[in-house]
Amino acid sequence: QDFWRLTGIARDTYIYSREKNRIEDIRIVASASGEATICAEVSKGIEKISFEIIDAAGKVVGSQTLKVDHKNLSDRRIPQIKTSIKITDVMTWSAETPNLYILDTKVYDKKGMTEKTSIEFGFRDVCIQNGLLLINGKPILVKGVNRHELNPYKGYVVSEEDMIKDIMIMKQLNINAVRTSHYPNDPLWYSLCD
Repeated sequence: QDFWRLTGIARDTYIYSREKNRIEDIRIVASASGEATICAEVSKGIEKISFEIIDAAGKVVGSQTLKVDHKNLSDRRIPQIKTSIKITDVMTWSAETPNLYILDTKVYDKKGMTEKTSIEFGFRDVCIQNGLLLINGKPILVKGVNRHELNPYKGYVVSEEDMIKDIMIMKQLNINAVRTSHYPNDPLWYSLCD
């Protein structure tokens, strides 16, 4: 009723390999106060991890390097690193001012750096207060749509141009929220929405 079922591969597929000593997972929660709370999981061979927060101008505005503690871990447990970095003069993220920062993460084993990754993120606070949805303390009205990855002529094959067209139409109609129905969308979609 709401979705065409088609067969085939619609996105790029690829195979890649990674170092044995590597980053397993990273999560970041960044508040409008300028505090970024980071939780990372790394493989057992990692001895050191470094974080850098980079602003839109490419300037490092916060950093931290930590030794990975392998003590008191069972053979199956993955080392977890939890920390926070506070920056000053933060540029908050909202739909009207989509200010993004980059979290650069590097991990090192006894031979040196084994892996580096980057995540874009925004500093913001989201809460419900007195029945209102607040972004950075300001009430917003959600005007949302449901979106499937579907092109009327190419089926599930949706290009960057198609995605930008969807976003432009949504902005013209004052849409400020999108439900990506039932499955993870192409990672490019999330980046364009940021």
